[in-house]
Amino acid sequence: MKFTKEEWRNTNFKLDMDTSHLNLEEIISLNDNLTNSEINEVYLPLINFLTNKVKFHKDYSFDINNKLQNKENTPPFIIGISGGVSVGKSTVSRLLLSLLQEYNTD
Repeated sequence: MKFTKEEWRNTNFKLDMDTSHLNLEEIISLNDNLTNSEINEVYLPLINFLTNKVKFHKDYSFDINNKLQNKENTPPFIIGISGGVSVGKSTVSRLLLSLLQEYNTD
């Protein structure tokens, strides 16, 4: 999937979540820039999208396992983050981890 900023802004993935308590100093790597506005406009909708995707994946895996194998194990949902040197991969990873843990308490 590919979205322009305007297309992403107009999706139904908006998420209302308080992020003021996040310790951005622990999340942001040296020389990276990340604002609360960017978190709210880009990353919170991404968290909502990924949560829905994972839920679908888990439900689908559960159904398939029960129907075909009669087992109750769900394979992990893996998120890959790639990019060149010093482009913010670690910052994005830490931010996604923090937001996903908070939004998906189970």
